[in-house]
Amino acid sequence: MTRRGWFVIAAVLALAGPAWAQAPKKAAAAGDDVAYLPVDSEIVGGLDFAQVQQSAIWKKYVEPFLMSGEVQKKIAEFKAMCGIDPMTAVTKLSFGIKNAGSGNAPEGTFVAHGVSKAKLTACFAKQKPVAGTEVKVDGNVALIKPKDGQPIAITFLNDTTAIAVVGTNATKAGALAALKGSNALKGSAAFMDMFAKTRTQDSLWMLINGNSPAFGKMGGALGSKPKAMFGSINLGKDVTADFRLRLGSADEAKNLASSLQGQAQQAAALVDKLDVASDGSDVKFAISISNQKLENLIKMIGGGSGGP
Repeated sequence: MTRRGWFVIAAVLALAGPAWAQAPKKAAAAGDDVAYLPVDSEIVGGLDFAQVQQSAIWKKYVEPFLMSGEVQKKIAEFKAMCGIDPMTAVTKLSFGIKNAGSGNAPEGTFVAHGVSKAKLTACFAKQKPVAGTEVKVDGNVALIKPKDGQPIAITFLNDTTAIAVVGTNATKAGALAALKGSNALKGSAAFMDMFAKTRTQDSLWMLINGNSPAFGKMGGALGSKPKAMFGSINLGKDVTADFRLRLGSADEAKNLASSLQGQAQQAAALVDKLDVASDGSDVKFAISISNQKLENLIKMIGGGSGGP
């Protein structure tokens, strides 16, 4: 990322300064974050950065890249300038977006935990405005219009939690509506049913609406278009994944699970656990793989180079 890129990050998260001092306190639980994500989101998820960075996969494949060459130089510049490590500044992130895979620019809402409003505000005060980026503070909302890219509206829940609205709703009204949760996913019974079955304490969790363009031609490949896909991946001593495909009926789920079980048996040698079963209108997948077997798969996919 360029030096300009780091300044844009600082601007996006730090401009409103003292105007946010009286913002209400909110907890960092995934269920609380859902209260701020838009009900028309097609992809909803969360990432535990602190947990991911402790994983063997991160340390072996991602961290060496970040510690090399130009990337490390830019990280060091930002740390020296702001007293903030950009790789650990955000501890958890939740998001609700739409238009992914549609050919249009994705837009939605992000909730970022661990962001130091005070440090970023002080850091940005030292810098000149980023060339080509229009920045305006309107009360407790910062409005960012980059020369290239989507507009962004930022407000804070508290001293370490930011809400960013990206896209057509990136206005003061849009940011305040997100802050109030006036059009949030918590009002959707269908979503909350799937959310309750998702391990949101894992490293990465996600729910994808079956109408999302991100699904592509999955329905044709499976013979039945899913209403949704949801689940999680956890990066620990082993890598585990638990996810579900929600279909239109219990019969559809049972038939699809039966057809996939044979394929699962063929792939079982590559992993430590691969179970496929139906549960009502859902097809459940439970996968576990040791880090060593995962490294072998990575090498296979990377043509033996060992790259991710």
